[in-house]
Amino acid sequence: MKPKESLSAVSTQTKKINTIISSISHASEKEAGGISELSDGLTQISTVVQNNTVTAEESATASEELSAQSEKMNTLVDKFHL
Repeated sequence: MKPKESLSAVSTQTKKINTIISSISHASEKEAGGISELSDGLTQISTVVQNNTVTAEESATASEELSAQSEKMNTLVDKFHL
């Protein structure tokens, strides 16, 4: 192979490598965007779970209070005999 042909081959291969690197870079950017969206989604899920936990705790507290009030009412009603 002559030097001119060798340089031409190197140039062609370099262009191919640059194209591949560009493709990898583009794919990496897309993947980074997907990871960012996934992270945002997980943050939203975490927020919903935390809110649900608070709601469940509040419901449990209200249920206990209603139960206590029901017991008191039963005690009061038991005192009345017709």
